[in-house]
Amino acid sequence: MSKRTKIVLDSDVIIHFIKGGQLPMIHTIFPEFQYVIIDTLLDEELRKYDSTKNYLDKYLNLFKGNIEVIEWNPNYEMTIELTLLTKKFGFGESVCMVFCKYNQDVIASSNIKDITEY
Repeated sequence: MSKRTKIVLDSDVIIHFIKGGQLPMIHTIFPEFQYVIIDTLLDEELRKYDSTKNYLDKYLNLFKGNIEVIEWNPNYEMTIELTLLTKKFGFGESVCMVFCKYNQDVIASSNIKDITEY
C-alpha cells in the first residue's frame, strides 16, 4: 500500500479557514491527500486563543478523519534544523517546514515567499 501524501496545515491557513467559516471544506480541496495538524503546533499556537481552541476542539471531535492530529517526534537532525529555522521564521511555520522536508510531504501556508525558498 502506498503512503498517502500529507498536507501539513500551518496555523495561518487554519485560522483563515476558521474566520471564513470554511474549515469543514478544507479537506475537499485536494481529496487525494491526507490533511494533518502537528500536535505541537496545535498546542502551542492554535489553542492559545479560546475562540480558536473551542472551535478546533469541537471540529476535530465532530469531523474525525477530515483533519488528523499527528505527533511531532523529531530526530536529532530535525531538532537542529528547527532551532535554526525558528531564528528566521515563526515556530509553527518552522515545525511544518521541517516535518515536510523530512517526510516528503506538503505544507499549506499563507507565507509562500518564505516556504518556497526552503
